Parts: sequence; C-alpha cells; structure tokens
Amino acid sequence: MPAFRELFLFSALAGAALLASCSSTPPPKEKKARQEPVFFPAPPDPPRIQFLRSISRASQVVPPPSGLDSFLFGEKAAPKGGIARAYGVTFHEGCFYVTDSNLAKIFRIDIKGKKFEEVPLRGRAAGGTPKTIDFSGDGEVYLAVPDRGQVVVLDENFKYLREYGPFGKKSRPVDAKVLGDRLYVVDVWATQVIVLDRKTGKELFRFGSGGPPRQWMRAPVSIAFDGRGFVYVSDTIHARVYVWTRDGKFVRSFGGWGRTPGKFSRPKGIAVFGRLVFVLDAGFENCQVFTLTGRILLPFSGPGLAPGRLYLPAGIWVGKEGLDLFADRISPDFRPEALIAVTSQVGPNQVSFFALGHSRKFKYPPETLPDSPLAEEAPGKKEP
Repeated sequence: MPAFRELFLFSALAGAALLASCSSTPPPKEKKARQEPVFFPAPPDPPRIQFLRSISRASQVVPPPSGLDSFLFGEKAAPKGGIARAYGVTFHEGCFYVTDSNLAKIFRIDIKGKKFEEVPLRGRAAGGTPKTIDFSGDGEVYLAVPDRGQVVVLDENFKYLREYGPFGKKSRPVDAKVLGDRLYVVDVWATQVIVLDRKTGKELFRFGSGGPPRQWMRAPVSIAFDGRGFVYVSDTIHARVYVWTRDGKFVRSFGGWGRTPGKFSRPKGIAVFGRLVFVLDAGFENCQVFTLTGRILLPFSGPGLAPGRLYLPAGIWVGKEGLDLFADRISPDFRPEALIAVTSQVGPNQVSFFALGHSRKFKYPPETLPDSPLAEEAPGKKEP
C-alpha cells in the first residue's frame, strides 16, 4: 500500500506540474531585433555577397533540451564541443567537414540534422594533425597531414585504408585534392605539386620548380581545379596564384605583393567556381574574387570579429550544394547562386558562410547573369 501511495503521489505531482506548465502564461520574452543583412560590397553598391551565419561550437547547431525533457529527465547541460582553430573545410553528402589544426580533430557539422560531432579517427588514421580534407567520387577520404609528411586515405566510414609519403627528405604536404584517378598533393617544403595515382600512390610527375624563374613556386599552400583543364595554386611567399595545365605545364600567374585590390599579402586557401577564382588572404583577412584570367572583380569581408568578418582565414569551399540549409537567412531580394564556406583560425567565427548572387533591386551587367556568377570574360575574349 505505501508503494502504491507513493506512486499515486508522484503521478499527481507530476500531472499538476505539467498542467501548471501548460496552463500558466510564460513571461513575455524580449524580442530580439532582426539583424540587418550584411552585404559585400556595402551599400549603395549592388550586392554580390551576403553573409549568412558563423558556426564555431555545438550549441549553435544542436538545440537545447525542451522544458518537458528537463522536467522529466532533469536539467541537461548545453551540448559541449567546439572548434579551436579551423583550417580546412569541405562539403559532402549534406554535411560540412572542418579540420582543427589545434585539436588535431575533424568536425562534422550537420545543419539539417542539427548535429555537431567529432569524426572518430583511430589507429593509423589518428596520427598527426589533418590540415585539409577532401572526398573522392567513390567516397574515399583524403587527409593532408603535414606533421607526418603524408596523405592518409580513409574509407567512407573514416577507417584507415592506406597512406602516401613522405615525398622526400623534406616533405610537408599541406593540401591534397582528388581529380579523377589522380591525387594532387601540395608539398610546401618540396615547393612542388606532386601528382599520384590515387589508388596505388605511384608518383606520376611533379611540377612547380625548375624552368624560368617566373614559373618557380616558393611556398605553395592550396590547390583548386576549374572545369576546363587548369590547376590553380596559391603561393604564400611569392604572393601569387600560379596556373598550370593538369599535366603540369605552366600557363601564367597573377597577383603579387601589394596593397591594392588584385594584389596579395599572404594568400592561403583557393577555390574555383564556374569562371571565378576565390583566394583568401591571411594578411588582409579578406577574400578576393577573380576571373579565370586573373582580373580582379571583388574583394569582400575584412579583419575583425563582427558578423561577416574574418580572422586569419585559411580554408575555403565554394559550390551550389547546401544553399537550402540557409534558405531562412537569405534576404528575400537576394538571388543566391552559390554557397561559400570560409574558415578563420582565430576568433569566435570559426566557419563563416556566405551566399554568392545578386539582388533583384539592382540592374547588373547582362554578362554577369544569371548562370555566369559575378562576372565572366567579355564575349569572344580567349584565355592567353
């Protein structure tokens, strides 16, 4: 009987508390002023880039427990975990993957699924600090691990498969990207791009040193490909972007030291989308957008901690995928064409997201709309 009485009493108290929580009127919440959209360039110029949001920790993605959960199961702490020093970033099957060069970890950010989690790496997969991450079409994962002097290959479940390198007595691979059956490895100490058969690891050829001085790279750090057979490599010491064919033949370079748009201080991550080249600069702490031939179109962002600002930017990814994840943040008058993800190594905005597009309120040059984002070369103009 006592046990029944205790059970009855507990049920009555729980029901009363639940009823009270449902029937009572909660105190009015202060309405947060909706943040005005941040555009680049700033008004009154026609906008080309809209800042969407930044993510640095789990609590920005994972919702807190509901009031009912807290009542029934006790108070739960807010989800812990965050990025300390973001470097590489990419997008794969609905999630963003970010490498942390301080914690030596990889984080998976699932905005739709409201998950923020560390990717488990074990055994040989766990040694060293991954700098960049890339996925092949068949689901393999490629990590550039400079302190091991290697590229580590994992399967779709992040289980160790094989490793390539070191690539010489002095070897520090800082980026590795897949293109078809080839793996392009940027080795900053070798001052070269080393091209491998991605399945066997057999070295096919190298490029980036030798030849006329204008073709020498001094500190290559990041690589990207366009859809027309060209390879783009940023060099942080020469402060230039070098353009090569996929077989390693020099085409041209652009940039150089300077403080005006189109010049660089410390170029880092690079990405290509359509006919545009995006280059991060850790010195200017901004991103510059070029045509494929190196004509400057737009610098955006800048140093600071305010929304849309960058702090020692390092990695960049640009693509059409993932725009739907930010639909509620895109201004109604802004027509997005691509999503941009940028990492900052310092500060509260570890991964910042931007939309590339144009506004319905402005008239843009016809050659920039709608399918050639931002700007294309003039009709009939050929690459040198």
